[in-house]
Amino acid sequence: MPTVLVVDDEIRFCRALGRWIEATDTRFRVVGEAYDGEEALEKIAELRPDVLFTDIRMQVMDGLQLIAEMKRRYAEVVPVIVSSYDDFDYTRRAIRLHAEDYLLKPLREEDLREVLERVAAKLHDAGQRRDADWLQETVDHGGLLAGQKIPEGLVYASYTLSLWCAGPYCASPDDALHPGKAFWASAPWTSSLPDPHPGQFGWWVLEGERANERLLLVGINGGELPTSSYAEAASHALLAQAASKHMPLTVVAGSLQGLGELRRVAQELRSRLPLAAGIGRSGFGHQAERGRAEAPRDDYRRLAQAVQRRQPESVRAELAQLTKIWEAEAATQLRVDMLLRQTLYDLKEHWPTFRDETFILASQELDTLLSHSLDYGELREGAASLFAELMKLSEDKDVSLEARLSAHQEENVARIEQYLRTHYASPITLQQLSRQFGLVPNYLSAMFKKARGVTPGEYVTVWRVQQAKSLMASSPELLLKDIADRVGYADSLYFSRVFKKVTGKSPSEFMK
Repeated sequence: MPTVLVVDDEIRFCRALGRWIEATDTRFRVVGEAYDGEEALEKIAELRPDVLFTDIRMQVMDGLQLIAEMKRRYAEVVPVIVSSYDDFDYTRRAIRLHAEDYLLKPLREEDLREVLERVAAKLHDAGQRRDADWLQETVDHGGLLAGQKIPEGLVYASYTLSLWCAGPYCASPDDALHPGKAFWASAPWTSSLPDPHPGQFGWWVLEGERANERLLLVGINGGELPTSSYAEAASHALLAQAASKHMPLTVVAGSLQGLGELRRVAQELRSRLPLAAGIGRSGFGHQAERGRAEAPRDDYRRLAQAVQRRQPESVRAELAQLTKIWEAEAATQLRVDMLLRQTLYDLKEHWPTFRDETFILASQELDTLLSHSLDYGELREGAASLFAELMKLSEDKDVSLEARLSAHQEENVARIEQYLRTHYASPITLQQLSRQFGLVPNYLSAMFKKARGVTPGEYVTVWRVQQAKSLMASSPELLLKDIADRVGYADSLYFSRVFKKVTGKSPSEFMK
């Protein structure tokens, strides 16, 4: 239950406002009163309220000074100003201090009810963020320490953890341009879950190890339905939304007895994900893969031979046959990866011009290709482009990887950089850049990193944070979610984590 401290130098009004707050919204409890700013600071230190209702003009320390000092010491307390003075300077200063509202005396019941509703929602969201941050820290860095207390809002009798992978399994943890990343920003899938009820039912969305992954933790105390029912309902709703956006989605899930097992179960789910994810298909990880038998070995030899002979049409024909077999068998992405990579090893073994540096470039390109192919059509075209690059490299034994990456590099990099700076507020994927500039994805990424020292994904992340910092400085009245949205992040919680990773400070710390 949110607690409130009321501060006003008119004692009768102060007490009346406290009673009125509790009568207007029974979710709030008034825990104290104070009659000037200095006394209020002492009460805040003692009572640690969630909300402060304060007058402005008071003896010793006025309300604006009180809020400024309170923000310095106790930034989490939500301030609301109640004053008889309709003064523009007061209002402007209140906005700069991030006061929740500026209410004029005499108060109207509808105004008080509205601000209490807004404050309750804000406190609930803040509590959810604190709980989610605690859970994220536990998933990322380890289990509970001996004697460590679990936050009260996270204690439930049973839990289910689901790991969702949008698009193909991602080889790199830092692939900021993965096509599945944008899906999470646009899919309103959490609407399929009932509203959390503290102490009875709760759920939290956490980040996975990859940009295209999310974790859903569901906790419940008693009730007719187990946690797995809520998790499955969310997964089915998400699968339907993914299908409508032509985004493959893989789901793996497990149960845990307590939050001390959270990291271990999350790691187990990640180990199952590569064995469950497929190219262009969705489903639950517990569903068995059909058709595990490999395609005839001669098919792969014919593909390697077609590349060695520099026969593009034969390469396309062999790839069409292979992808048809894989799709019919519902092969996992891991199996497709192993079989295509075997083709590269065959080339390395039998093709004299296939140097080590070429093999490294081809392997990296294969990683990107498999991570970004949303269906077998994209995989087939991408593989054809990859082998076309290999055929081109083989034409001249003296062409080195260094020379290849340097050709027209600065001109292309400058164009890509300008595109990233212009379109940073929109979703950007490596595939999109590849189509825009007519370059193979991994070659584009390697070329950009060689010239700028970072990948395109890392570059656009830093650029977005720079734009966010400019907005915070020039428009302090903007809410965090509005700033996040303007720089390309639909999820303000995810934006906060990215901001802190880049700057070392959270957005709220930066704005102080």
